[in-house]
Amino acid sequence: SCTFPDLRIGRPSLEQLLEQLPAQDAAARDRLAAQLVALGPEGVARLADMLVEPGTGDDNNARMALHGIAVHVSRTDAEQAGRLMYSQAVLAALDSDAAISVKQFLLEQLRFAAGPEAVGPLGKLLLDKQLCDPAVRILLSIKHGDVAATLREALPKTQGRQRVAIIDALGELQDKQAVPILTQESYSTERTIR
Repeated sequence: SCTFPDLRIGRPSLEQLLEQLPAQDAAARDRLAAQLVALGPEGVARLADMLVEPGTGDDNNARMALHGIAVHVSRTDAEQAGRLMYSQAVLAALDSDAAISVKQFLLEQLRFAAGPEAVGPLGKLLLDKQLCDPAVRILLSIKHGDVAATLREALPKTQGRQRVAIIDALGELQDKQAVPILTQESYSTERTIR
């Protein structure tokens, strides 16, 4: 049998990287973010697992690390693979039983890196009263053809503030296919929807 060298030898562990936070300067921050990205989806998943509801523990370094990765992978000169890895890892973390406040933080970070791969998973969050607004904001930032269809599909399954957020988003997208739906909504008995 053939054995392969462990390519991670010499790389700092997640715990060692977290000890370096906050970074002392921009160069250290960039180096640290690149090392965190190199940990891949497993590293992002471990960071997401470290998040706790505010007031129940100290997760500051995990939050700083997740934000640092988000900013790093969304740079204009960043490789697409890093952005995609981060987006998919955060989407996977959102599909957990984490507290709503943790999911809201993850959505704030996803906003930096989300692309077309996030449209479907974010569409499911449109049905969650507490996650609909941040999901709508991220969808609007993606600017992909499936966004309007995802919003149109979710609209009849929502009510109240969720419905208003989706209606506003469809208007902002100037989605022509939504015109008949929005015309019908203009006759709603709910003033905020009208």
